[in-house]
Amino acid sequence: MESYKISIIVPVYNVEQYLRQCMDSLVNQTLEEIEIIAVNDGSPDGSLAILEEYQKAYPKKVKVFSIENQGVSHARNYGFSKSAGEYLLFVDSDDYIERETCELLYAKAKRDENDLVFFARYNEQDGIRKENITLPWNQNFKLIDRKYEMTKISPFPWDKLIRRELFAQIGGFPEGIRFEDLPVAHMLSMSAQSMGVVRKCLYNYRIRGGFLST
Repeated sequence: MESYKISIIVPVYNVEQYLRQCMDSLVNQTLEEIEIIAVNDGSPDGSLAILEEYQKAYPKKVKVFSIENQGVSHARNYGFSKSAGEYLLFVDSDDYIERETCELLYAKAKRDENDLVFFARYNEQDGIRKENITLPWNQNFKLIDRKYEMTKISPFPWDKLIRRELFAQIGGFPEGIRFEDLPVAHMLSMSAQSMGVVRKCLYNYRIRGGFLST
């Protein structure tokens, strides 16, 4: 099995309108040693065909899997089972990331031996981007020593770089429930031995109606 610094896991459902922007942001990362695990969760639109285009164009970097629709948690867990990266980055398929995201996050995690690295985001709505920098104040800390930091930790899975062993330890995303992000964010934060922060907006969160998967 090949060795990767980061596995980017992308659950995909009915996002053909936004998918190319997402995939372009991933294949053009400045960090070379990454893999992109795209899991098509039974999309009835043209998402799978778009993913297969990228897999053909970037065969060493993009891996596409297609499964029956079972929801975003299952798709993320399935993607993890197919991944090999030292760290994990979850990206929703209607969002996109900055070109240096993986390089900056990996360098921070390795330098300070972090299990979990938080970073900021842009909120994008109707083509307008606004910074959203709500992050812990401390650096390289354990939650048990800085309990008040829990109020600054977002419930989303995609604004965190996660050490592979930490994600395996918590057992992945709970399946069959809504708002599955919340318990995962809490479990990761409570289990991490060292959490770091990159105070830059590296993720572009697209605000629109509906949910990623049904």
